[in-house]
Amino acid sequence: MKPTRGKEKVRAALRRRTSTEEQRVKQAVDAERTRLRHELHDGLGPLLSGIGLCARALSDLLDDSGLDTERALLDRIRTEVSHATTEVRRLLDALPPAALDSHGLVEALHHHARSVPPATAVEIVISSLPELPPPLEAAAYRIVTEAMTNVVRHAGARHARVTLAGRRRSLLITIADDGRGIPRVTPGVGLTSIRHRTEAIGGRFSIRTAPGSGTELRVRLPLARTLPA
Repeated sequence: MKPTRGKEKVRAALRRRTSTEEQRVKQAVDAERTRLRHELHDGLGPLLSGIGLCARALSDLLDDSGLDTERALLDRIRTEVSHATTEVRRLLDALPPAALDSHGLVEALHHHARSVPPATAVEIVISSLPELPPPLEAAAYRIVTEAMTNVVRHAGARHARVTLAGRRRSLLITIADDGRGIPRVTPGVGLTSIRHRTEAIGGRFSIRTAPGSGTELRVRLPLARTLPA
């Protein structure tokens, strides 16, 4: 019995050490992600935007100068800067949201809901939520926060209800508000972003709305699908 107890102690010690090392690695990765996110968002992004604005201003000055070659080169610079800015945004979008680095999905959503202007009360309802892989958590967080932004900016709603539930190997997300509704569903930036995020991981997107009757957005994301990093 004594050798067996000794082996169990060794295994327990190894498990504790492995767990500690895993936590250290996770903290280091999270710190590096945060640093990279800040450098891209606060450093390179504004720098590229500034270059683009200067190039556009100089191009405008050359409109009537007859310097067609120089103007064409500036237009090329503006195009390349625009492409670089888009790439920076894509890289930022690929990083996990900062709120998920320190909180799980549920707490991050509650925290975001508390930051919404008090004119709109946001209720978060969680029902039978399974453990989600990090890419799916990130997609769900961005979809919900984008939808909340739409409600606050456009709906004029007094109340919004966000529901997340596990349903038949899918994550069902519903965002319903009691706002003014949408006279005609048009693909604005917010809805387009939500649709693209949903379809990129094999999900389904639908919206129900009528003038004066609020809006309900439904997103179903597959739990089993391999998600992009």
